[in-house]
Amino acid sequence: LAHTADSSIAEGLQLEYVRAYDAVQRMVTNSVLLSNNSLVLQLSPEHFWRENINATMRCTLRFLMGSREVAHGGAKDADGQYSFVRQWDVPEHHVARQAERILGRLQGMQVLKGDRTDGHSTSGEPRWAGISMRTSLLQHPQWGPPLRKAEALLLRIFQRQHRMFGCPVPD
Repeated sequence: LAHTADSSIAEGLQLEYVRAYDAVQRMVTNSVLLSNNSLVLQLSPEHFWRENINATMRCTLRFLMGSREVAHGGAKDADGQYSFVRQWDVPEHHVARQAERILGRLQGMQVLKGDRTDGHSTSGEPRWAGISMRTSLLQHPQWGPPLRKAEALLLRIFQRQHRMFGCPVPD
């Protein structure tokens, strides 16, 4: 493969296309197969961006601790509907304490230094300014339709996990 990629840019790009397409297909297949598995918490890289990390850590801890949001019946409101008070199985102060401990350790190891703009090697390069790889892929005639379906599936999974564990829903 390396020889082919070195000899022809076009052939190298075709090989990379096939490799990347296969990798994405496997990821989507796994997400579909595991989408209703209560023993699996699906997280994306966006969950670990600086602005989401605290909420992601809390949701992960709720998942690991087996905490679910439970509804307790309340009084009827003016429309005759019952209002509900939501509460976590595991007290939130336990989750918060553990999240602070873990995040403190990660910050000490300088793991939490990045945000959404500094993660890729092409970030900040003038020749890539204004180019959205995501938009290009979603509009691609072959890649676009299945990627849009995969994105919709992940959104539904992330929304359900938000309801169940308070996980953030990435943009």
